[in-house]
Amino acid sequence: MLAFKNVTKRFQLDEKTTITPVLDVDLEIKQGEFVIIVGRSGTGKTTLLNLGAGMVKPSAGQVLIDNVDIGSMDQQQLSILRSQKIGFIFQFPSLIPALTVKDNITLPTIFNNGHGVNGVDKRAEELLEMLGLASKMQVFPRQLSAGETKRVVLARSLINQPQLILADEPTSDLDNRTELEVMNILREINARGVTFLMVTHSMQLIRFATRAFEMENGKLNDVTKNVMVA
Repeated sequence: MLAFKNVTKRFQLDEKTTITPVLDVDLEIKQGEFVIIVGRSGTGKTTLLNLGAGMVKPSAGQVLIDNVDIGSMDQQQLSILRSQKIGFIFQFPSLIPALTVKDNITLPTIFNNGHGVNGVDKRAEELLEMLGLASKMQVFPRQLSAGETKRVVLARSLINQPQLILADEPTSDLDNRTELEVMNILREINARGVTFLMVTHSMQLIRFATRAFEMENGKLNDVTKNVMVA
């Protein structure tokens, strides 16, 4: 589904300073897996997700989705790929305040001509029902709790029926109970065949993974042995 083949990413900050948040990462994620990468801030987790979505290109190595090197794609091809196969959960919700919950969820479909308006509306309603937000369809983001906001962002990432979800700290700033609720929802969606690559700073969450890695200094260390069934 998603593979990083000896991927390195360097950023040139100025003439004398180069940083390497991702260093020689080799990771293959199969369809239906739930892979979690844990690490402190600044260890390269978000950069790795951005590489997986084609938002940045590797300095070395290859990123493959369904065995296709996305580094060779132009921006239009990448946009089509993201709209058809990838859902992205950003660390910060980035909901548009002037749009209702339902309109925020359906917004990504304007980039995917394969969905008709009627089909999109029905899917949005089904997602809101599944996530326990049916009564929030016509409210605005400012009227939501933190947990509800996270679920709206999740619904938005699912609207185009992606095969792969890239999740950046999806439970940040949540209390323990709400964090558990969100993680159980992610696991339920994963059980339906959607592949997940999630990054987090919380070691406690790796129990939800099928495989887990710790990222430090741009490299991955397999910690799957620490995973317990949630």
